Amino acid sequence: MIQPIPTHRPWWQRVVLHFIERWQQERLAGALQRLDRRTLTDLGLDRSEAASVAAESGAQAPLTRLRIAAATRAWHESMRQIA
Repeated sequence: MIQPIPTHRPWWQRVVLHFIERWQQERLAGALQRLDRRTLTDLGLDRSEAASVAAESGAQAPLTRLRIAAATRAWHESMRQIA
């Protein structure tokens, strides 16, 4: 008999992935906070946007920045090609 393909992850895997994503977001926000004003300006950001950029890049907030949306789309396309 053919076994059905599971369409969801086990609860423990979802918990681990959630904590990894949060950790990555906090590291990104921290790295952005440590940049000087001139570098942030070169990136087109303000220091007050660090947490927001980190949340958007981690899919915890709606995408409002075009460059993050484009990078997210490109990443999903590359994952689709691998699978």
